[in-house]
Amino acid sequence: MPTFPATPTSNSYAFDHLAFDWAFSVMDVVPTFNKIAMQRGFKKIARGQAITIHAYIEDIMTTPGLRFPMDPTSLPTVTLYNPDGTLYLAESNMTKVSIGVYEYRLQTTVNDQVGLYSAKFKAVNGTMTGRL
Repeated sequence: MPTFPATPTSNSYAFDHLAFDWAFSVMDVVPTFNKIAMQRGFKKIARGQAITIHAYIEDIMTTPGLRFPMDPTSLPTVTLYNPDGTLYLAESNMTKVSIGVYEYRLQTTVNDQVGLYSAKFKAVNGTMTGRL
């Protein structure tokens, strides 16, 4: 019956747990927006009404095929545009609700334009940036 050494005989083997521990401690994961949501009743928002926008951020890099809620190193931001394309709100920080879930509460005014607004979202995790 052959006898095998208790430790590898070579210093270079493919799945060294120390190599992976080091890689994940220095690797910046791209924060990925999984979903942006508003309450179903907010398809039409009357001027002067408050609304809440939710962003769900996930890590899709560290475990292929799986997604996990994640918190980027800085708060995600939201930028809103008026129906005519002009800037309504510049990169404003969202508030953390739970791991990977952020929200932004917006109080509209009676003077806001009527029409379809658009938004851009950004999340920064170290050197990596996720945008939607």
